[in-house]
Amino acid sequence: MRMNIHYGNGVIVLPREVLAQIGKAKKQDITVLLHLLTGAACAADFEACGPDLAHAVGITMQQLEASLSFWRGTGLISCEEEESEAPAHEQKSPEPAQQKLRSADGLPEYSSEDISRIFKKTPDAKSFIETCEQILGRIFNTAETGIILGLREYLGLDEEYILVLFAHCAKKNKRALKYIERMAFSLYEKEIDTPLSLEEHFKWLEAQESQETKLRTLFGMKSRVITKKERDFFTRWFGEWGMSFDLIRHAYDVTVDGIGEPSMPYMNKILENWNASGIKTVKQAKEAGQRDKNKNKKDAADSFDTDEFFALAVKRGLSN
Repeated sequence: MRMNIHYGNGVIVLPREVLAQIGKAKKQDITVLLHLLTGAACAADFEACGPDLAHAVGITMQQLEASLSFWRGTGLISCEEEESEAPAHEQKSPEPAQQKLRSADGLPEYSSEDISRIFKKTPDAKSFIETCEQILGRIFNTAETGIILGLREYLGLDEEYILVLFAHCAKKNKRALKYIERMAFSLYEKEIDTPLSLEEHFKWLEAQESQETKLRTLFGMKSRVITKKERDFFTRWFGEWGMSFDLIRHAYDVTVDGIGEPSMPYMNKILENWNASGIKTVKQAKEAGQRDKNKNKKDAADSFDTDEFFALAVKRGLSN
């Protein structure tokens, strides 16, 4: 059977190397390349035509940049400004995208040839990989090196950001690159995508872990695994309501005094009422508790006086 190809009014010329890379490319990457090759004007002045190209493909500018990074990594395209890259401290973080890349999409795979090509084109990339190896204390294989290049080239994460991420994971003894990749995507999807926001996030996590240790001691949990319900309580008290440990411990004391044993649901109700009332310190909680006691005494006294009034009235009625 003979097939006839109908070229119509034009053709697209593709480099033969595309066939070797097409298995690693996503649909988005292939579509971007095809659109790029049909418009010579866009290749000549990307800054002017880039938004129109992104609109035609139906993606954001950051997704477009990610696809271009993939094709640059394969060596199929290059940009003139890459020959004189700005120093690392002058590099700007990517502009926030309206639609983030998803962890389900994953990172593109880089072959040893791809990595060699990137190292040759961008000499600082190799030294950056070596720095990451020093942080984790081991030598990376091709797949692991590809993950780091993917975080840098595909997600567009700042080198400083990646180093902060690696340092945190090394501190927690989480040295698997796949784990780091999943964590990077999770942070990226939460728009924690700058070195400053990442450092602040890790400081918050450390504070949470410190508070969790105190709560373990308070409830006598020792080293057992915390249940999801318990973790939800802890997250709500510390994260959502911003309670101090002293205030939570006071709620613990009030709970034990009230029902004779620790109870997280009971404590949660107390803390919920305090949060709704704007109570943030132990002093405020004690003052509110004293006001409640005084009110209860007054209500009890009023109740007694009312009962006595009716009792006397009944007595008079019987006498008459």
